[in-house]
Amino acid sequence: MSEQTSTSATKAWFAVPFLSLMFIAGLGLVYVADGGLPAPVAAPLEEPDPLARLRAELAAQTARWQAQQQRIEQLEQRQQERAHDQAAALEALEHRIEAQRADFDQRFAAARGAAERAAHATLLHDYAVLGARFTADGALVSLGEEALRFAPGSAELPDGPIAALAPVAAHLDAHPALKVRLRGHSDGSGDATRNQALSRARAEAVASALAGLGVAPERMSVEGVGSAEPLVEERDAGTRARNRRVEVYLTLPEPAVGQG
Repeated sequence: MSEQTSTSATKAWFAVPFLSLMFIAGLGLVYVADGGLPAPVAAPLEEPDPLARLRAELAAQTARWQAQQQRIEQLEQRQQERAHDQAAALEALEHRIEAQRADFDQRFAAARGAAERAAHATLLHDYAVLGARFTADGALVSLGEEALRFAPGSAELPDGPIAALAPVAAHLDAHPALKVRLRGHSDGSGDATRNQALSRARAEAVASALAGLGVAPERMSVEGVGSAEPLVEERDAGTRARNRRVEVYLTLPEPAVGQG
């Protein structure tokens, strides 16, 4: 009986390791089938709040926009300040230019007035030397028959210089602004149409002689009056001779402003 017990004990001793080995082998098969040991499970991360993220982005964008807007306002303010300074400088410059222009105009007017008064005084002196008299049509120099020495019934001046025309030409040369109007007159004898044509022809002859002395033709105009404007009543040859003449009208220049 003891031998039987010993055999049972021996079998039990061999059974325990065998069962343990089989358990371990089973675990190995399970490990191989599952692809190894399972990875450790990490603790789940907390997902960020989407609304909070949007708020942060909006706040950052707003901050950038405000900084840009502030920069624009600063630039606009500096631009306005520069524009204001430029406008003030331009206005000051305009005032200086206007003051300089007014001063120049005043000085120029004074100088021109003085020059014109001096020229007018010289002109009056030269008129007196020329023997002119003043009329509503200008300064008049009357050249009678004795000065021009036309042949009877002719419009041809005698050969040689005409002494009475030289001072007139010199006066016109000294005063180039003057214009000349030549009006021929005849006596009352003979045909009126012929006298009118003769008086104009004599005025043209005097204009031609003055042109020969240097007077520009464009400064002169001619007119034939005939016997329509006698100086004296014709009673004899002497009075008829007085009416035969060529009148030289010198147009006066405009007087200076403010001249007395």
